[in-house]
Amino acid sequence: MAIHVTKFKMSFFNVPKCASSTLRHFFFEVENGFVFRSFTLNGKKFGLNTLYGALPFEQAKEAVSEDSWMATLVRDPMERVVSCY
Repeated sequence: MAIHVTKFKMSFFNVPKCASSTLRHFFFEVENGFVFRSFTLNGKKFGLNTLYGALPFEQAKEAVSEDSWMATLVRDPMERVVSCY
């Protein structure tokens, strides 16, 4: 999954289980100026996973300009093992 905030020339590439829900909420608020709340439209539920869907890397990188700030967050794999245990 990639999140692109063109207004601030920022891109975030998600690594699963590395604060992705928190960061999706953060980037939504940065881009829109308000806190996201899940909603239903015509009986279909929308959450941030729906709005920030996963794209193949080739498509995601097309949205990134050369002067964009890019980041990803990686957690310590051993701590992930311990937290799952």
